[in-house]
Amino acid sequence: MNFWSWLPSHKKLNEILLLVRALGEKMHVELETLRSEVEQNSSVINSAVVLLQELAAKLSDVASDPVAVQALADQLHNSSAALAAAVQANTPSAPSVEVVEEVVEEVDPVIV
Repeated sequence: MNFWSWLPSHKKLNEILLLVRALGEKMHVELETLRSEVEQNSSVINSAVVLLQELAAKLSDVASDPVAVQALADQLHNSSAALAAAVQANTPSAPSVEVVEEVVEEVDPVIV
């Protein structure tokens, strides 16, 4: 018995290499997308901090005026409703569990 007979064939190794390369490229694209989303989230978080600081300042300014407090509460309610709608509209769905299978099928349907 040949010692090296347990190794997969050269063709099969090439198929595996192509699969690994395709998965690596897909992971690279997904990583870049994730980096971009993290940057966007950081910007949104910073904006939220500024908003809360401005809100605290406005509340301090109008604390003794019930009409102004109610107007500010109404404005905050309208803003939060718009923000909730925007968050819901721009939240991506959960990633598919079959991502790897799709890449494998694209590279070589025989491997699956």
